[in-house]
Amino acid sequence: MNNTMKILIIFGTFFILFINTSYSQNLVQKYDGINFTLPTGISMSPFNGGMDNARFQFIDIDNDGLLDLFTYDKDTSIYYYKNTGTPSVAKFNLISQHYQNLLFRNWFFFVDIDNDGDYDLFTGAEDQKVKFYRNTGTVFNPVFTLEITELHDSDNNIIFHESNNVPTFEDIDADGKKDFFSGQALGKITFYKNIGIGANFSLKFITDFWQNILIISPGLDLRHGSNSLEFTSLYGNGLKDLYWGDLFSKGIYEIRNTGTPTNPNMVIADSTYPHNQPFISAGYNSTRFYDINADGKKDLFISSLYPSQNKFNFVYYQNNGTSSSPLFQLVTTNYLNNVDVGGNSSNTFADLNGDGLKDLIIGSDYGKISYYRNSGSLNQPAFTLVTDSLVAGGIVGFDFAPTFGDVNGDGLQDLFLGSYFKDSLYYFRNTGTPTNPVFTLTARGNAIGLDSVGQDNVPCLVDIDADGDLDLFVGNSNGKIGFYKNNGTASSFNFQKITTNYLGVDFGDQSIPRFYDIDRDGDLDLFVGKRDGTITFYRNDGTPQVPNFVFVTNSFKNINVFSNSCPTFVDIDTDGDGDLFVGNIKGGLYYWENRDIVGVNNISNIIPSTTSLFQNYPNPFNPSTKIVYELRTSNFVSLKVYNVLGNEVAALVNENQTAGSYSVDLNTNDYHLSSGVYYYRLVTNGFSETKRMVLVK
Repeated sequence: MNNTMKILIIFGTFFILFINTSYSQNLVQKYDGINFTLPTGISMSPFNGGMDNARFQFIDIDNDGLLDLFTYDKDTSIYYYKNTGTPSVAKFNLISQHYQNLLFRNWFFFVDIDNDGDYDLFTGAEDQKVKFYRNTGTVFNPVFTLEITELHDSDNNIIFHESNNVPTFEDIDADGKKDFFSGQALGKITFYKNIGIGANFSLKFITDFWQNILIISPGLDLRHGSNSLEFTSLYGNGLKDLYWGDLFSKGIYEIRNTGTPTNPNMVIADSTYPHNQPFISAGYNSTRFYDINADGKKDLFISSLYPSQNKFNFVYYQNNGTSSSPLFQLVTTNYLNNVDVGGNSSNTFADLNGDGLKDLIIGSDYGKISYYRNSGSLNQPAFTLVTDSLVAGGIVGFDFAPTFGDVNGDGLQDLFLGSYFKDSLYYFRNTGTPTNPVFTLTARGNAIGLDSVGQDNVPCLVDIDADGDLDLFVGNSNGKIGFYKNNGTASSFNFQKITTNYLGVDFGDQSIPRFYDIDRDGDLDLFVGKRDGTITFYRNDGTPQVPNFVFVTNSFKNINVFSNSCPTFVDIDTDGDGDLFVGNIKGGLYYWENRDIVGVNNISNIIPSTTSLFQNYPNPFNPSTKIVYELRTSNFVSLKVYNVLGNEVAALVNENQTAGSYSVDLNTNDYHLSSGVYYYRLVTNGFSETKRMVLVK
């Protein structure tokens, strides 16, 4: 193993540092940082993993005058998008996919239930119960503290809410207190009136058939279904109308309030709302109304909660009417410009246009392949969607899984494509040019020695024995990996099945093999994505010619993308280390930038006599600075950055490290930091020290 040497000058003292080539890479998850251009615009948060059937709510959570966004999807965690735009032009940056580590089930709703001026939180719980989190922080820095694990009504009866429904809170009788509305699969609404006083809310059960509303699906279909409820006032009369999405309805119901502010009278007015331009989906449309562009009129947002609609599913209608006469016009079905192929994103990288840059290709459950051309540079990648149908026709299927390689020696990237149906693996020869690929279906896998590849197969081309030709590994739904050795040449492949259970390991309900030299020792290591969302890692302790895979962990870096992890390493910024892109069941990508600059030891290998934190340099700085520290003992290390209010704004190190000297680069653009004073703090094994630094933009 040949280590790479770097020379670093610190405060006039010379240190010669070795890069640590162990597998403990410094992977930092990022939700943006690489531009993605779609036909609808620049993606706001390209690495949010995609959106399927998200419950969502816009609120100004930090009291900065801008509506922030929260979503909850099938991966069962709450995502927080901060609005970093302006009142008239919103821009949402994903900050956390596990907001305050809140754990709940099925639904959430922020509401100021105790009338103290900040948002509290109600959520679903086990056994269709309701939890309550009180905001014990401030309007600027909320802290949600679990106060009630099992919500009861004023008569001390447990309040149940059917798990698949989306409830709401609204002051329906103009008494200044938010009441609770809970839908039923029977097509009715259960109503709890808030009879509390001041900060002490109390929900009194009134009826399980509020206003005698009964929603039955169109076309005399007597099925009832779950529902999503939303109250708002659009017509300038101060009355709260109800908008209802039903599981078995492809449209939206408008239920008008013809009563008074204190005594509602609800009448079904429309089942295909908005009437001038109805929204029709697979079903179960969840609506929210917000003035997102500060023009004094509420706009319409929709998410279809029907499981089969998992693409183009965050819909925005702009209100081009007046404050008393709305006129909704469809703007986009992909409001955040998500990088999202639908479901089961199977990602890989290849230079398809001969410009020396790695392009991104993603297969999907829709039976399509999306091609994102790398329109950036070697050091600063950027991606532009060229097509979502890279292969036009020829096969029918879904869960497409592409892998690329030159298997015939013509200098062009050919395509091997896995799919859902059993033994349905295909070879497409690239009959185009180096700058314009054209993929022509040439053979089915079983005609070229690739039989028994299984169902939901995922191929991966790699030269595993360093003989100059590409071998093939295939994962599938039985959790095993097949190995097909190429006994041909670089210009004429000849695959021979060696085994359908490589390593003799069952990885569960799905196996997705990927290879990358993560420890930079000259041989390929093995990573396996799985149905449970984690990644298994095997280190190659053999040679480039004769691999010997040694199990390391079933949970690489504790990464869990909920389901169907598809891990792909590529040095996308050509800084010498592999960055990680992970596909998942929601159809998008998660991204970990490899900042492999920690784990550096001084040349003498002498353990420092003390643990020390040095002053960053340069200081003041813009936009980057370097932080150096020394560890006397091996231990868990935390290095974080805080603003002047004491709020954490960046976590640079959060892992176990061995004794030695370390260096970390902080690029403030990665964390959207503005000019000002910041503090960085090192905590490890009883040691804690904080230093001041100044960012000047």
